[in-house]
Amino acid sequence: MKKIILIFLVFIFILSSCSPITKKEKIESQPKYTYEDIKVEIVELDIKHWFATTHRYKWNIKVYCYIYNLTYSENGSSSGMINAPGFINKKIGDTIKAQIKNTYIKDKLKERNIIKIY
Repeated sequence: MKKIILIFLVFIFILSSCSPITKKEKIESQPKYTYEDIKVEIVELDIKHWFATTHRYKWNIKVYCYIYNLTYSENGSSSGMINAPGFINKKIGDTIKAQIKNTYIKDKLKERNIIKIY
């Protein structure tokens, strides 16, 4: 009986140590992210502002980054005097700040996206 248990444990140990992917390869294949702030140009802008017991805002904005050839669209709304969007006084053709997210896998750039505008 002890021999069967011992053989079984050795068999389990051998199977668990024969993994085709090592831990080091798993760590290297995990994505790494970097963030950077860039300037983008407003190509479409539609902002509505009204007052109904407080300031209310509704917007549709589309921006373009010439450096990386990226576009970003956002439809949003907010209420309150301090919750106005940062681009409330901007026009089409003006530049604003945006944040991009770079995704690297095995130190190669796989994806780049604009994730928010200021």
